[in-house]
Amino acid sequence: MLRGDAIRLFEGIGDLSGIFENEEAITIRDVQKLHLKNPPVKIAMLTNEKGKEHLLYYLIGRDDIKIERFPARRESLSEIIKFYPDIVIVDTDTMKDELLKTLLLSFQLSHDYVPVILAGRDKHKLYHFWQFGVFDIIDLNLQDKKADGIIDNAMRLKNMLTVQLEENLLDYLSRIADAKSIEDVGHSRRVAVYSLAIAQASGIHDPEYLKKLYLGAKYHDIGKIALPETILRKRGALYKNEYEVVKRHPIIGYYIVSHYGNLDYDIGEMIKHHHEWYNGSGYPDGLKGDEIPLGARIIAIADAYDAITRDRPYRKKKSNDFAISELLKFKGIQFDPKLVDDFIRILALSEK
Repeated sequence: MLRGDAIRLFEGIGDLSGIFENEEAITIRDVQKLHLKNPPVKIAMLTNEKGKEHLLYYLIGRDDIKIERFPARRESLSEIIKFYPDIVIVDTDTMKDELLKTLLLSFQLSHDYVPVILAGRDKHKLYHFWQFGVFDIIDLNLQDKKADGIIDNAMRLKNMLTVQLEENLLDYLSRIADAKSIEDVGHSRRVAVYSLAIAQASGIHDPEYLKKLYLGAKYHDIGKIALPETILRKRGALYKNEYEVVKRHPIIGYYIVSHYGNLDYDIGEMIKHHHEWYNGSGYPDGLKGDEIPLGARIIAIADAYDAITRDRPYRKKKSNDFAISELLKFKGIQFDPKLVDDFIRILALSEK
């Protein structure tokens, strides 16, 4: 558990001395043993209009939130990170399009997922920037307190991705599998965040599905924990028999999460099929097109992009442009064409 995440969980207890002596040993059971009071929902609002946060308080209509206003500028990103928000609300009315684009992409491609909500009166602008993978929008013209339900849904997703994922056996196995194969414990986490960005850019906003996708992406390579390091870290090309061993990891991962992780069937299917190819030439079952679970198709793109842009034992990392060219090259062959377009749109916009 990261220190910042732990502080967030224990907020409101008072004296934290001694709690973090062995951070890695802290589990959900430890939390349940403590008498916690529910901390307020922390919302960071990016706006240049002083007092606009009071309108949000009114629209949300609840007293268990804390809204902190931050000026709408790039420099605010570092301050928001220190605030540890549960949700970020971006005011589209007081921000120029280029700055809005930059800020949204910074959040969507960050390594820590936080639901981002747009709020404003210009409907065209709200729906235009929804394509950047934001969680939802609040139309300030309505003022009918629908914002409360949006906040609830965002917190449902945030809580599912926080409480249920921290400090459990599968997390540890996933970290070990990453380190064992590519000496990069951040790979699976990045793939999970990229997967959420692709899904939301594709119009998927259901919290339950996004939770499943996050888990499937985070544990997609967990099966590699059972493979020999000599193969996983080999610097040259794999022999045929070695490649056949590597091809077992989706099945092993499926078995681990299904029998030991007590996770949803759909999550296991995402893990099992993330190496299927869109044209049917992948493994383990040779599925093609829509036969491949949607989550597996999303994870395949996120996994490939991160693999290309990071160092591997057998090659140095490639540029973002090269990664995009590879996704385009294998669009419709290895990858779902629409999902590739959605991801490349986000990546291309982030370069502008």
